[in-house]
Amino acid sequence: MAEFLPGAVDSSNHEIDNSQNTTGSVEKIKVKVLRPRAAISLIFTHGEGAGDDDMGSASMVNFSQGFAKHLPLLMFDGSKSITSRIEEYKKTMGATNHCNNIGGRGMGGIAAARCVDENTKHVVLVSYPLRKDSEVRDTELLALPHWVKVIFVSGDRDHLLDIDELDAVREKMKAQTWRVIVRGADHQMRMIPERGTKAVGMEVGGIVADWLKQREHLREGELRWNDDYLEVEWSGWVPYRPLTMLEF
Repeated sequence: MAEFLPGAVDSSNHEIDNSQNTTGSVEKIKVKVLRPRAAISLIFTHGEGAGDDDMGSASMVNFSQGFAKHLPLLMFDGSKSITSRIEEYKKTMGATNHCNNIGGRGMGGIAAARCVDENTKHVVLVSYPLRKDSEVRDTELLALPHWVKVIFVSGDRDHLLDIDELDAVREKMKAQTWRVIVRGADHQMRMIPERGTKAVGMEVGGIVADWLKQREHLREGELRWNDDYLEVEWSGWVPYRPLTMLEF
């Protein structure tokens, strides 16, 4: 198997036959593999909202490029229907000999959580939509088994997630969890100021890839964009402290 070092990322595009689907989803699942000559380390899919409805969205591209500098990644385009997306996810998992690390952005994260099976080791949840109106959507998270390790990556301006609510859910989960908060990021991982968006998105991908390779016993971390120095600042993994107390 080829060994890849950080650098330029090669990719390949494929389609998976989904013609026997039962939910009315697409007959061909579009797949993109970054670093295709090595074993896939993560299956990842997009959300459903405007600007996040395919694997070509900026949030997906930034994350995938950062991740693929460290490990191979497979992304796929899916339906907006959660039922169809779950079927497409399972079909993709089967076509990759059941890669045991799965995840997604937004609704794609919900689909990934519902596809966890006895072979799953890690779940990557970026911009997880924990809140829908007045409802806290924690059913999938509380159902995750104890052997699964989960990483959450969320912006502190994400209107679909409250950090305190996420912490309360994490305390009830059977699965072990890690959390990265991105200061200044919204649900699409867009930054204020916007010029930090690409660099922060790529850094997130790299942090997740490193987490898959080796997890820290400390489980909290934060990112922010330093506009004075035009660079991303990462706290590293630290003991839990309230958001306002973290020092870089």
